[in-house]
Amino acid sequence: MLKIPDTSMPQACIPIEEVNLRMLFQRHNMDLALWRRSLVLALKFDLANKEEIYNRLIKEPQDTAEFFATHFGQENADRYTEIVRQRIEEYRSMVEALIAGDIMDAENHFRQLIVLVDQLADFFYELSPVYTREEWVTLLRRYEELMYNQAYAVATENYAGEVELFDRIIDQIILMTEHFVRIVAVALGWSSAETMASPDVRVTTAIWRFPGR
Repeated sequence: MLKIPDTSMPQACIPIEEVNLRMLFQRHNMDLALWRRSLVLALKFDLANKEEIYNRLIKEPQDTAEFFATHFGQENADRYTEIVRQRIEEYRSMVEALIAGDIMDAENHFRQLIVLVDQLADFFYELSPVYTREEWVTLLRRYEELMYNQAYAVATENYAGEVELFDRIIDQIILMTEHFVRIVAVALGWSSAETMASPDVRVTTAIWRFPGR
């Protein structure tokens, strides 16, 4: 006789607010990565729509501004939007330098990107110290390194490598989203830090490391 498992009393229930938040920020992070990728290719091949792609990318932070303003105040919403906007501007400058073969200039822009990434780590840590600042720095820097490597692969016409790198970027986005959802869920009282750390509801919080640049 077929035994149907009893699912009437799950060990842990994820609040609907947390589910919606995960969908919002995973989409946000994916859109940032996809439009960045589109911009790299458009700049590499001098496509006619490169400015339209850039304009779409630079608007992306606005999609989450309402969430931050509602739950953490307009000042935090403006702070997040400005950091991401500056990252996009620096990223374009870095990509243009890579395509031109000016590695020194590209590295200078990458260093500015790391400064902005560290500012974002401060921002997330200050929202809710579920993770240490150092954990955020490691996580976000790794993402930016992958984005640099992807742009470099396109600039040097290593298209097979670029595809493999984008798979890694997607993995990193999933991990970043999980970290963000946890700090917000705890900050807003949707979940406790203890509940979110339980094996029944968490995705591993270990920092994933891939071969470096």
